Amino acid sequence: MKKIIIFLCLVFIAFSFANSKSISLRKACYKGNMNACDSLGVMYDKGQGVRHNYREARIFYKKACDRGFANSCGNLGILYDYGQGVRHNYHEARKLYKKACDRGDMRSCSNLGVLYTLGRGVRKSHYKASKLFEKACYGGVVNSCYNLGILYANGQGVKQSYSKASTLYTKACNAGLISACGDLGIFYVKGQGVRQNYTTANRLFKISCDKGLASSCGFLGISYARGHGVKQSYNEATKFYKKACRKGDALACANLGIFYEEGYGVKKNTHQAKNYYLKACNKGNVDSCFDLGLLYVKGKGVKRSFYSAGKLFRKACYGGHMNACANLGILYEEGHGVKHSYYSASKLYKKACYGGYVHACGLLGFLYESGHGVKKSTSTAKRLFKKICDKGLELGCKEYKRLK
Repeated sequence: MKKIIIFLCLVFIAFSFANSKSISLRKACYKGNMNACDSLGVMYDKGQGVRHNYREARIFYKKACDRGFANSCGNLGILYDYGQGVRHNYHEARKLYKKACDRGDMRSCSNLGVLYTLGRGVRKSHYKASKLFEKACYGGVVNSCYNLGILYANGQGVKQSYSKASTLYTKACNAGLISACGDLGIFYVKGQGVRQNYTTANRLFKISCDKGLASSCGFLGISYARGHGVKQSYNEATKFYKKACRKGDALACANLGIFYEEGYGVKKNTHQAKNYYLKACNKGNVDSCFDLGLLYVKGKGVKRSFYSAGKLFRKACYGGHMNACANLGILYEEGHGVKHSYYSASKLYKKACYGGYVHACGLLGFLYESGHGVKKSTSTAKRLFKKICDKGLELGCKEYKRLK
């Protein structure tokens, strides 16, 4: 009982202290102390010692901002950026960020750079974003160093340079930004801007994985699966894939699906493979949508269903998976799970063929030879067979010689 009374007293004392602090800050604010106004705004913004209230925060931020207090202008910009206590307004956020940035608030320079990167409230400009990120980075805003690194890696608004990107990622990583550590690890795997070094890459992946970056856990899994910088081990790969998949990494879920389908490091289990493929597919991994579609075609781990396969192939095809487009074309040509249509098949084969999947060129060639779904053209069929022959496929060479 005494412990409870003591605890209640401590809570009351803490509350009284917080309440008295807000009162003293309020008095100081009304006397013209803009630092006190900003502190009050932060208290209401974060719910620290007072009831959380974005509208109250806006009042105090605005009061300080109107008097030229840069930090408050930046904080008020964030409220407009996210629509907190005010109507969502990127244009107003931009004006406030610029005002704060011009007065030396580096965090606002960074936030303004993000608006230019995304084209929110301003015309999209990676060049302007790069200048703002550069200013903020040298002003100590770690996120801006990372964002500037991304622009250099992609050549957006600046001349593409993996070397400069790696330097910026290193700076951000050393300051504790785990996303930068993960991306720097990828650079070491690929030898982009740095000398290829799997050991260093794995060290960076481990640091960021331990701090919760799912993709880095997945990349560690890949290292163990391939024996890059570590002793090859499917068992270790499985552990990291599972950790990454649980955290929402689609690629790791996809790799687990492959492991369970093929029996790498785990007992072969097509039902489990189906579950992981589905999870990855739902998270946008089109390879897994295609692999799951194949399971439905074969009836492995699931009841055979051409209809379900067709839906999955279509999803993967729209996501840019050309093999899936070709397989969906086959379903249309044969009328499995979809309404029979040579025309639809020809469209899908054409998409896959010109999208780089050469086997589809052969399938399209047969349609041109027979005139199914397209205007009959032996010359077009011959050209398509030659195309796949030139890629080293013997079947294409045989068909080309047959029509020659």
